[in-house]
Amino acid sequence: MRHLALTVKQPYASQILDGSKPIEYRSWQTHHRGDIVICASKSPKMNGLPTGCMICLAELYDITINPDTGIFNWHLRNIRHLKQKPVKGQCRLFYVGIQSVVVLDKPPCHNLRAKRADTPIRPLKDKMKNKDEKMNVDESVELLRKTVKKFLSAKHRS
Repeated sequence: MRHLALTVKQPYASQILDGSKPIEYRSWQTHHRGDIVICASKSPKMNGLPTGCMICLAELYDITINPDTGIFNWHLRNIRHLKQKPVKGQCRLFYVGIQSVVVLDKPPCHNLRAKRADTPIRPLKDKMKNKDEKMNVDESVELLRKTVKKFLSAKHRS
């Protein structure tokens, strides 16, 4: 059995992974509904963000169209973290063998402890000072970089 996969550029793939991006925008649609593997594209390389690998499994439950732009909104939910394995990305949807998909019970960062504190590393959405406050793209990307960098440095210490 195989899973359909979709390649997404960074930092958007990591934003899907952490749940802060529930909609993926595409110029095309599909009739498929159900699980798809989200793969981080090999480029552009961004410090601390995974590239060229599968990162999560998401349920594609709806596709709507923005009548003003003609862009399709792919609605994603039920995000499950995957063990990262190299994948050669492709345009549009492609298949990944199911034997290579390993769903993790918890995201990897929940099993690690920060070096200076005895508390788990928090998800990005908890780091916002005011939950009603909107972050611009640059702030969001920088916060994501710092969190992933902290996660990777803690992972290499253990």
